[in-house]
Amino acid sequence: MQRYDLPHAVTVEHPDRFLLQNHYRSDDGTDWFLLSNASFSATQETDLVFAPEVIRKTTAKVLVGPIPEKDRRQAVLYNPDDGLRYALTMAGDTLHLRLGPSETILVAFRDRKVKVPAWTPQDDNPRSAGYRIQSPWEVTLVNPQVDTVVRFEAAPGPAGLLPDLKDTHPSFM
Repeated sequence: MQRYDLPHAVTVEHPDRFLLQNHYRSDDGTDWFLLSNASFSATQETDLVFAPEVIRKTTAKVLVGPIPEKDRRQAVLYNPDDGLRYALTMAGDTLHLRLGPSETILVAFRDRKVKVPAWTPQDDNPRSAGYRIQSPWEVTLVNPQVDTVVRFEAAPGPAGLLPDLKDTHPSFM
């Protein structure tokens, strides 16, 4: 990107073919980043350095030099596992990112600050701990190319752990 002087919103310090990012700026000025680890087995760890245009509030009066705390946007993580929002801690313009296998997160940089708990990264391999659920669950798989629908239903396993489909339905795999 530097070779052709293309603008970019984030620099990945240690790029990897399995680490994916997509950036979108909404009408209200919020910068959204979908960050995903496409590897099924490896954890991805790197630093993301965000451009000043992402970190600086749209209402900031000073547009050059260091960004004072009052003019910084809040980085919020939207966690798809629990549906809640969390505040991310950044070191200046840098966010340390650690994504477990097949993990995806959504990060927003917003002008308006909200009170949300701080983000605490989870275990590297959530599959080793399992997901605890209280009620029966249902999975519906639809393949429109061959016009098939497959439904699986199961009750929580021992200690409320969500069983793996390959263990409960071997024909699925």
